[in-house]
Amino acid sequence: MQTVMAQQTLTKQPAESLVFQFNFGPAMTPGEVIIVIEDLDSSMFPDAADLVIDDQTIEGNVVKVRISDGSHGYTYRVRCIVKTNADNIRELDGRLLVNDGS
Repeated sequence: MQTVMAQQTLTKQPAESLVFQFNFGPAMTPGEVIIVIEDLDSSMFPDAADLVIDDQTIEGNVVKVRISDGSHGYTYRVRCIVKTNADNIRELDGRLLVNDGS
Protein backbone atom coordinates (compact mmCIF):
# COMPACT_ATOMS: atom_id res chain seq x y z
CA MET A 1 0.00 0.00 0.00
CA GLN A 2 1.33 3.43 -0.94
CA THR A 3 0.61 6.52 1.16
CA VAL A 4 0.02 10.10 0.02
CA MET A 5 0.90 12.52 2.83
CA ALA A 6 1.86 15.57 0.77
CA GLN A 7 2.27 16.37 -2.90
CA GLN A 8 4.44 13.51 -4.15
CA THR A 9 4.57 11.13 -7.11
CA LEU A 10 3.74 7.43 -6.70
CA THR A 11 3.79 4.82 -9.48
CA LYS A 12 1.79 1.85 -10.73
CA GLN A 13 1.66 -0.21 -13.90
CA PRO A 14 -1.39 0.05 -16.22
CA ALA A 15 -2.73 -3.44 -15.38
CA GLU A 16 -2.27 -3.06 -11.63
CA SER A 17 -5.13 -2.47 -9.22
CA LEU A 18 -3.61 -1.17 -5.97
CA VAL A 19 -4.75 0.36 -2.69
CA PHE A 20 -3.46 3.87 -2.01
CA GLN A 21 -4.08 5.88 1.12
CA PHE A 22 -4.32 9.59 1.84
CA ASN A 23 -3.01 10.29 5.34
CA PHE A 24 -4.60 13.47 6.70
CA GLY A 25 -3.32 12.83 10.24
CA PRO A 26 -0.35 15.25 10.24
CA ALA A 27 -2.65 18.15 9.26
CA MET A 28 -5.42 17.39 11.75
CA THR A 29 -5.90 19.05 15.13
CA PRO A 30 -6.24 16.92 18.28
CA GLY A 31 -9.68 15.26 18.34
CA GLU A 32 -10.40 16.09 14.70
CA VAL A 33 -11.56 13.13 12.58
CA ILE A 34 -12.77 12.63 9.02
CA ILE A 35 -16.53 12.20 8.83
CA VAL A 36 -17.10 12.13 5.05
CA ILE A 37 -15.24 12.02 1.74
CA GLU A 38 -16.48 15.10 -0.12
CA ASP A 39 -14.70 14.44 -3.43
CA LEU A 40 -12.19 12.01 -4.88
CA ASP A 41 -11.10 12.46 -8.47
CA SER A 42 -8.23 12.36 -10.92
CA SER A 43 -7.08 14.39 -13.88
CA MET A 44 -8.16 13.21 -17.32
CA PHE A 45 -6.40 13.33 -20.67
CA PRO A 46 -8.20 13.24 -24.05
CA ASP A 47 -5.95 10.52 -25.48
CA ALA A 48 -5.42 8.38 -22.36
CA ALA A 49 -7.43 5.88 -20.32
CA ASP A 50 -8.97 7.33 -17.16
CA LEU A 51 -7.98 6.04 -13.75
CA VAL A 52 -10.67 3.98 -12.03
CA ILE A 53 -11.05 4.85 -8.33
CA ASP A 54 -13.07 2.37 -6.25
CA ASP A 55 -13.51 1.02 -2.72
CA GLN A 56 -13.26 4.28 -0.78
CA THR A 57 -13.01 3.81 2.99
CA ILE A 58 -12.21 6.01 5.98
CA GLU A 59 -10.00 4.56 8.71
CA GLY A 60 -9.32 7.18 11.38
CA ASN A 61 -7.60 10.07 9.61
CA VAL A 62 -6.74 7.98 6.55
CA VAL A 63 -8.76 7.57 3.33
CA LYS A 64 -8.05 4.32 1.46
CA VAL A 65 -8.91 3.88 -2.21
CA ARG A 66 -8.29 1.27 -4.89
CA ILE A 67 -6.90 2.70 -8.14
CA SER A 68 -6.67 0.82 -11.42
CA ASP A 69 -6.23 1.42 -15.16
CA GLY A 70 -4.56 4.51 -16.62
CA SER A 71 -2.23 4.83 -19.62
CA HIS A 72 1.54 4.29 -19.73
CA GLY A 73 3.60 7.46 -19.56
CA TYR A 74 0.91 9.68 -18.04
CA THR A 75 1.15 11.33 -14.63
CA TYR A 76 -2.30 11.76 -13.13
CA ARG A 77 -3.22 14.18 -10.35
CA VAL A 78 -5.34 12.40 -7.73
CA ARG A 79 -7.23 14.61 -5.29
CA CYS A 80 -9.05 13.72 -2.08
CA ILE A 81 -11.24 16.24 -0.23
CA VAL A 82 -12.74 15.38 3.16
CA LYS A 83 -14.94 17.05 5.77
CA THR A 84 -14.08 16.69 9.45
CA ASN A 85 -16.06 16.75 12.68
CA ALA A 86 -14.70 20.30 13.21
CA ASP A 87 -16.48 21.41 9.98
CA ASN A 88 -13.09 21.78 8.28
CA ILE A 89 -12.66 20.88 4.63
CA ARG A 90 -9.23 19.34 4.01
CA GLU A 91 -7.57 18.38 0.71
CA LEU A 92 -4.61 16.22 -0.25
CA ASP A 93 -3.28 15.94 -3.80
CA GLY A 94 -0.88 13.37 -5.12
CA ARG A 95 0.54 12.44 -8.49
CA LEU A 96 0.35 8.92 -9.89
CA LEU A 97 2.69 7.97 -12.72
CA VAL A 98 1.47 5.04 -14.78
CA ASN A 99 4.53 3.25 -16.11
CA ASP A 100 4.64 -0.19 -17.74
CA GLY A 101 8.15 -0.81 -16.44
CA SER A 102 9.87 -0.56 -19.82
